[in-house]
Amino acid sequence: MGTNPPVTPDGTQAPSTKLQPAQLPHKLLNKIRSDPTRTRQVLKAIYLFPTKTIGGQLVHSAIGLVGIFASIAYVNLALFIANRIQYDVEEHVGLGRRIFLLVSLGVAAFGCGYVRSKMIRSYLGINFFMVVSMFALIRGINNNVHQFANFIYPMCIGCCVSLAVSFVIWPEDRGSKLRSSVLKALKESKDIIKASRQGLRLGVPVEISISKITDAEKALGTCLDEANYEISISRVEPDHLVPFHQCLARLITNVRVLNAAMRRYNRTMRRLSVAAPAMTPGLREMEHNSETFRDIIYAALSCAINIMESMEKRVNDVFDGKMKTPIEHEKFQDMLVEFAHGMSNEVRNRDIEDYHELECAAFTDQLNTVILDMLDVVRDMTRAIAIIDPARRIKLVFPRKMRSGQALKHALSQIYGHSDEISVSQARSMMAADEAYVTYLEATTRLDRIKIWLASQLSSMKRSRHLKYAVKFTIAMCILAAPAYIARWYIWFDNFRAQLAMISAMVALETTRGMSFRTAGMKLIGAATGGLTAFLVVVASHGHIGISMGLTVIVGILVGCLVTNTKWQKTGTVTALAYNLVLGVGTIFRAQAPISAAFARRLLTLPVGLSVALIVHLTVFPYHSRGELVKGLGSSLDWLHHLLFAIECSEEHPQLQSKFDEMVGKAQGRVALAKSLMPATHYEFSLTGHWPYERFERIADKISDVIDLIVGETPSDPVLAVHLQGARTCERLRTKLLASLCNDLLVISHTLSARLHMPRHSSVSVSVLEEYQLSVLTQLFSTPLDLVPTDSLRNYCELGRLADLVSEMSLLRDEVDELTLETQCPKHGLLAHLSYAAKRSRSGSRPGSRSTTPAPGAQRWEGRLNASNVFFPNMMGDEEMGVRRGREEQDVGPRVRIMFESDVRGHVRDVSRDSDDSEETVVGGEEGRGRREDDMV
Repeated sequence: MGTNPPVTPDGTQAPSTKLQPAQLPHKLLNKIRSDPTRTRQVLKAIYLFPTKTIGGQLVHSAIGLVGIFASIAYVNLALFIANRIQYDVEEHVGLGRRIFLLVSLGVAAFGCGYVRSKMIRSYLGINFFMVVSMFALIRGINNNVHQFANFIYPMCIGCCVSLAVSFVIWPEDRGSKLRSSVLKALKESKDIIKASRQGLRLGVPVEISISKITDAEKALGTCLDEANYEISISRVEPDHLVPFHQCLARLITNVRVLNAAMRRYNRTMRRLSVAAPAMTPGLREMEHNSETFRDIIYAALSCAINIMESMEKRVNDVFDGKMKTPIEHEKFQDMLVEFAHGMSNEVRNRDIEDYHELECAAFTDQLNTVILDMLDVVRDMTRAIAIIDPARRIKLVFPRKMRSGQALKHALSQIYGHSDEISVSQARSMMAADEAYVTYLEATTRLDRIKIWLASQLSSMKRSRHLKYAVKFTIAMCILAAPAYIARWYIWFDNFRAQLAMISAMVALETTRGMSFRTAGMKLIGAATGGLTAFLVVVASHGHIGISMGLTVIVGILVGCLVTNTKWQKTGTVTALAYNLVLGVGTIFRAQAPISAAFARRLLTLPVGLSVALIVHLTVFPYHSRGELVKGLGSSLDWLHHLLFAIECSEEHPQLQSKFDEMVGKAQGRVALAKSLMPATHYEFSLTGHWPYERFERIADKISDVIDLIVGETPSDPVLAVHLQGARTCERLRTKLLASLCNDLLVISHTLSARLHMPRHSSVSVSVLEEYQLSVLTQLFSTPLDLVPTDSLRNYCELGRLADLVSEMSLLRDEVDELTLETQCPKHGLLAHLSYAAKRSRSGSRPGSRSTTPAPGAQRWEGRLNASNVFFPNMMGDEEMGVRRGREEQDVGPRVRIMFESDVRGHVRDVSRDSDDSEETVVGGEEGRGRREDDMV
């Protein structure tokens, strides 16, 4: 049954109150025109959710919604209290209400700044919190109505639109990214093994490039970190891939150690022709193993390559749900046993007759040990891939942070054989912590402990960069919002949309100065490009919606290319925001203001916000990325000094062993912080002259190489500490060598921080290393072979590792010294061209002098250094230094090598004369260094 339509008193049909389909756009437009904020909030919600995977989209949407709900709750609480201060705001707004709302905005800005600096993932929620707070608290000056619908509905609509687009159009999942990352890591690992096999087969000491495998390891680590918070759809849980990622990091460490040995070897060889490597004499000089053992090494590496190809197929089968490809574990394990047995035979059957053969044996043992460690890593990789137990069907995998982690513990126990009991390093730390706590309680009273606690808390707050950033963020927001709380200025403040300046300052106020300049430049480019593009689109469309939509599709594709580019992502986002803001005024809000006024208003508010943000960032607690980078590198060297000192004294003070893990973590953390600050130094303006970006990159990489040589794979048990505990010969000289390396670390750290020149003499570690070699050789000749209990005492891999460490320290000294010469600044009377004279005057002679008079004992030490420069890079002459500097080596005639190894049995110097020999080394090193510098000039 139908109802009759209503009629008017004159008998005509009354107009229907139902909304007709044709009237829907006009009603919607009128509703939107009544509150322009809604359209802007929808646009912000859409473009502040850029992500790639479905799980990441859900996580970022949840973070944004949490920020919106929290901000609405906070704003309504502030308005409720402000209404209790003054409710009637139609005629006059009291000073108390204004001050309270401004203070509320400052408190919100301080909390947002601290959380934004502390938690990187909260960036989106913090931005939404501040956007809602600034609009609501400024409009709440003369409006006592609580806020909800004006913000929550547009934000939710924008969130739903972005989620729908992410789910429908080319959806991406974290499981597929994990699969591609694992396959990429396996491919790069296989290439590393192939490069090692190729170099050993040709006998060429070639360094292996680790840039690709390092990028693959970072990509896999990033995927696993994102899996901690994202929901994914896959047959494989991310926990099962964590052991493989750990093995990949161990492989990179071993390759770094291998490259250090190759660098030391290459620095002691003469420049060889690269035109015909196979015909060049001496290229196969690196092969000091027997032919039988070389065949074993080649077969083991070939088997490892085949195993890794099987692992690639196994990973594809696991993710596809197919029959698993078998991996030949037993054959590879037999190859490892044969490799270890062959290496033991090599050590047992060789004869060391002179100094040169000892150097060759040290290099060979170090090389064989590193290759065996790499093969052990490949074996652990096979176990990590083999234990992956996929589901029969694709399932929903929840974030790792929401689970207990039992799957990861079970996977690690299957690979490394760990039990539920605590490890040795954990037991050391617990015992040391208990002893220190007991001593602390006995030595202090309750009042002293309270004072110590308060002092530590205040000191940490004083040094906290998060609090400093929160203060800067608060000052910038309050400066830009302050005009709205003066008299009736909130009227023109809202008309000019000055909140856009606050948004610009909020986005541009990065944690570092360099990134702030970079973001400010990108926002300027993006806002100008987006606003100008929208202005041209409106003018070209002549008010036709269809034409504007068609042109917007083309613009959207171009902007999407910018957003997907990591370098120009922020520029693309700002371009999209500016385009939609200006285009919305030109199409929907045409009656309020012309398009030219909207474009001009956007261009005026942007420089104001950026200028305030940059001025506050440069004047209030300035954070210099370059200074912090240098400080981080110096701090890492200091912690390495502490680590070497603890290793040196670990036998006398065993409680220091509990600090190994902490010291290694501090050193690695400082280097990681310095590397993370590298991009910010690109865009940082400085008055101190040239900034050698590549030089600092090499210094950071060299410090990482030194850490790997000292630590190895296990931070709680460094390799040098293990060697020190198992050594039975030459303990005093080994301890002296570690002490000299500690001194080198302190000198390098001080030189890097103070930007001074390195000492003109060579490192004392060079002479101490030579003493250690001679002592080992003397003890070898004085001990009969039948009295040597095991083959481990004839394995000189520890000697090779120490020689590599001395070599890398020498390279680090040279890099820091060249950094000082490269960053000479024309200030305080030092002109730019004087850096050339400073380079010449660093030698042992006067500036401009081409000849020097050798000091007493210098000729003897020069001959000894030339005699020992076959494997040790710090003991090299002028030609080798020229080769290392990259200059062409001149033909200076045949060099007479002083052979003193033949008389070493009867004429070995007394190793107890440490002070005299050290002085002679310094004099000879200074004289030789002076001649080398003169030759280079």
